[in-house]
Amino acid sequence: MTTPKLDGTDNLIDLYMAYAGQSEVPPQFHLWCCLSVIASAVSNKVWLEKMPGKKLTPNLYVALIGPSAIGKGEAIDAMLNVVRDQPKINFYRGKVTAPGLLDVLAMPGKNGRPSWAHLLLVTPELSWSIGRGEWADGLVKQLTELYGGSIDPVREYTRTRGTTLRITDLCINWIAGTTREWLLSSIPPDSISGGFFGRMVAVPADYNFDLRYYRPIVSADWEVILALLRARVAVLSSLAGAFGMTADALANEQKWYEERPAPTDPDLQAAYKRQHDLMLKLAMILSLADGPSLTINSSIIAKAQKLSDSVVRKMPNLISFGAMTPETRGLGVAEDFLRRCAGPVPHSMLLKRMSNRGYDADSVRKVMQTLVEMGKVTRTGFGKGMFYEWNADGKKSG
Repeated sequence: MTTPKLDGTDNLIDLYMAYAGQSEVPPQFHLWCCLSVIASAVSNKVWLEKMPGKKLTPNLYVALIGPSAIGKGEAIDAMLNVVRDQPKINFYRGKVTAPGLLDVLAMPGKNGRPSWAHLLLVTPELSWSIGRGEWADGLVKQLTELYGGSIDPVREYTRTRGTTLRITDLCINWIAGTTREWLLSSIPPDSISGGFFGRMVAVPADYNFDLRYYRPIVSADWEVILALLRARVAVLSSLAGAFGMTADALANEQKWYEERPAPTDPDLQAAYKRQHDLMLKLAMILSLADGPSLTINSSIIAKAQKLSDSVVRKMPNLISFGAMTPETRGLGVAEDFLRRCAGPVPHSMLLKRMSNRGYDADSVRKVMQTLVEMGKVTRTGFGKGMFYEWNADGKKSG
């Protein structure tokens, strides 16, 4: 693996990826953790004026999405190893409710630390951290409302507590880890197709069993790289001011904005409209990765456009899955399982798998009949000796 120059001029993302090393953790997880570190370091102390007098800050909401044991927790732990001792970054990791989050945000800073209105919210297991049902729905709607921060104080008055919370200078960064099924059990369907997922960056990944590291491969200079990372983040956490853009960068932005194709899927309209803001947020973060300069050039804009395009391209499958009814969602559960299995799968194994997710025997039979008729699954045998296999050729059978 390539070792960075380690002379203080390294791109911070390159430095971070060298720190993360090579392992079975999807590299896109480490990339977005790094972008979240940079965004959390500067919080709302740097900004871009997309409109005069209105500050666009580089804060991010990121969800690492993948099956259990794929490396979401490892990526987040590696990120926190960089952030943990930063005196100007507050992070909260654990269970949280909407009222509880407001309590955290209202906490004042102490001993030189910023107020907790500048927060990195960390929820490595989303379903455990925010729960389900009414409590989860309330928190998601609250985070959606608070995404853009506010120049005005955020207030909450409760009759039961008889107190008024007053939160000023608000800026939240959020990174979450979840499986697709848990995400959809915690996030209401109307939030997935509506305003929430126009704000959340979904980073999906799947198992790659051809990639095997019995131990992660890290640089011999790992400790030096980590120290440099922490030092670079500390410099960013003291940075403040407005970003400017070169003339070439502005021209590149205008060309991209005016020529990008309109979405054909109505569920992507909100994400499409917010992509411009996401692109500019990423441009600020990518510029900061090169150094503490507050100038965005044309090459940075091009990279930010490409990265934001990749985010939007990956959203349709997740949104479509989120829009399913509980019955049709079983198609996705069965499909994901069979796609990952090598060879035929006994009916009993599939039934056990899906029963753990709330599907009874009759529901499983209906799901499998539908997948067979769609040509996605090959069915062989009869009765208790029935087997199913993912059909990459798409030919109907059984």
